[in-house]
Amino acid sequence: MVHLNLRRTTLLDVVPGRGGESPKKWIANQPKNWCDTIKWGTLDLSGPYKSVFRSVLPNTTLVVDPFHLIQLANKRLYECRRQVQQEVLGNRGRIGDPLYRIRRLLNMAKERLAEGANEKFTRLFELGDPNNQVDIA
Repeated sequence: MVHLNLRRTTLLDVVPGRGGESPKKWIANQPKNWCDTIKWGTLDLSGPYKSVFRSVLPNTTLVVDPFHLIQLANKRLYECRRQVQQEVLGNRGRIGDPLYRIRRLLNMAKERLAEGANEKFTRLFELGDPNNQVDIA
């Protein structure tokens, strides 16, 4: 676990291990007034890190870091696309299947999409996503 001071943009410490016991001990060894000033805790959605904050810094607001938030959103979108693909066509996705053809486009930022991408989305969603599940996701 990495401990940072974002106001000063300085690294406070790197605690070895992937579990929660080492970070709990590190925080417990800090002065109480220092712990009381911590308002936010950034984490990667892992259970051990969440338990660290909940047990030793219960008043912090937990914030998911952007990388892991986007990673989770993309994973859920991928799962939704595959599920709809299976329901509509009975397979995981083949080269000519509508939702399979746009699988990479679904993860692209809007500003990176080529001209005409919206029309392609609309056409292929009509063919492969009859209940708009992927479109909504």
